[in-house]
Amino acid sequence: MSLRFLLLSIGFFLTIPGLVAQEAAHVEGTVLDSRSKKAITDGIVRIEGLNISEKIGIDGAFSLFIDQGGDHILNISSPDYITKRIPIIWENKP
Repeated sequence: MSLRFLLLSIGFFLTIPGLVAQEAAHVEGTVLDSRSKKAITDGIVRIEGLNISEKIGIDGAFSLFIDQGGDHILNISSPDYITKRIPIIWENKP
């Protein structure tokens, strides 16, 4: 069995809640097969080291909220695919 690669279309949205001093981030994207460009529907997206994860949706989409500042690793895994780890680097650190 050969493992396939994941292709990821992802958007990062940083928000600063009005009365909260801590930054939060909204990370959303779509997980696609790198060859066929079809949505991957069986998998998990998580933030390493935090208790934040979500199942990949039927359309390959996911949406996570990170309420802890700092840099993180987005981990995307699905059966029969190579796990993808993507750094999330906060550009506007206080």
